[in-house]
Amino acid sequence: MKNTILDKLSTKIISLQNYNLVNHPAPYILKSKYKNQDIIEIGVEHSYNLKHKNYVQINSLFLEFIKTHLKNKIILLVENNFQIQNLSKRKAISKYGESGFILWLANKYNIQTICPEPSQREILIFASKKIKNKYNLLLWIFTNLLSSSLINKEIIDRQSIATIMRQVISAGKIVDINESEDKLLKYFGHTISKITKNKIAFLNKNELLECKLNISLLKDIQSPFLKKSVLNKIGAHINIARDTYILSKKINVLKKGFHIFSVYGRNHVVCQEQALKEFIKINKP
Repeated sequence: MKNTILDKLSTKIISLQNYNLVNHPAPYILKSKYKNQDIIEIGVEHSYNLKHKNYVQINSLFLEFIKTHLKNKIILLVENNFQIQNLSKRKAISKYGESGFILWLANKYNIQTICPEPSQREILIFASKKIKNKYNLLLWIFTNLLSSSLINKEIIDRQSIATIMRQVISAGKIVDINESEDKLLKYFGHTISKITKNKIAFLNKNELLECKLNISLLKDIQSPFLKKSVLNKIGAHINIARDTYILSKKINVLKKGFHIFSVYGRNHVVCQEQALKEFIKINKP
């Protein structure tokens, strides 16, 4: 889908910062119609428990959906695409949650699936057009990776830093930033120090290795749901980029004449809802 269309869609996507202002029910069930095609989207709070109410409602709505639509005209949209051919329903759910269950149902009833997730490259290029300081985009990636590598520890090791910086430098090339690791770490440390009021402070790799890192603070300053720092806004832009691409691929499926049954995280269904309604409205037969 052309970028001009993506840009228009993105203006209707709700940011996670605004999403977080309202208490949305879970699961969030959205039923829509495009021309003669039906769309059911189920937004869930993810669970890996077979007995969770998510699976009862998904199963009920799914069985009703395939009774009233030809299977070869249905596409199941799944948040993650895994290989589950040899897994039981219980194992598919315990390992992959709702995505595993949808894929298990797809295999059982022989229905086509699509994972509409964009690539990292697509997200970065789209988000970078909305972000003035691309170094902060790389900083968001850095803090996200840093907090993810700090499970049950407060000190980062040299190998983890190397792995993180390889990914950051690779992302930088996508958005036309070609800086050395040392220069990037200096910028990251200076900016994080300012944001956290010196609770986290470093200017180079050696200082980062010795720095006591507060994982909760790192998660807070880059969370797309909060409004505490410039990085929160970057995270919100990243999610808007992701939702825009997911929606665009959803629209492509509709244009090909398929009905859609989708299970995603609740925030994605809610954040895309107004944009989908706008698309349906302006494309009424």
